[in-house]
Amino acid sequence: MENSPQTTPEVQSAPLDPQVLKNLMSYDQNYAYAANLMLHQDKNNYEVKVALMDRGMTENEAIIMAESIESEITNAHKAKANKDMLWGAVWCVGGIIVTAATYSAASNGGGKYFVAWGAILFGGIQFIRGVMASMK
Repeated sequence: MENSPQTTPEVQSAPLDPQVLKNLMSYDQNYAYAANLMLHQDKNNYEVKVALMDRGMTENEAIIMAESIESEITNAHKAKANKDMLWGAVWCVGGIIVTAATYSAASNGGGKYFVAWGAILFGGIQFIRGVMASMK
C-alpha cells in the first residue's frame, strides 16, 4: 500500500452581495458611533438608541446594539476593578511578607529590618480603588 499525500478539496467562497457588504460596513460604523456616544459623550442607553434610530436603524436593532455596548462597557469596568483588586492585594501582601521576613531576620541576631511601606500603601490603595470601582 502506497502512502500518497492527501489533498484537501479547494473551498471557494462566493463573493459577498454588495448590499450585504454595505450593511456590514454600516453596522460597524453604527457600532463605533454608538460606542463613542456612550464612552466619550456620556450618553445613556436611551439617548444612544434614539441616535441610532435617527441613523436609520430599526428600534429593535438599536436596542440590541445599545444594550450590547452597555454590557461590554460594564464587563470591561468589572474586569479592570478585579485586576486592580488582585494586583493591589499582591503588592500589599508582598510588602507585608518582605517586612515580616526582614523583621524576623533582624530580631534573631539583632540588626536592621526593612519596612516595605510603599508596597503596602500602594497595594492597599489600589485594592480599595478596585473594591470601590466594583461597587459601581
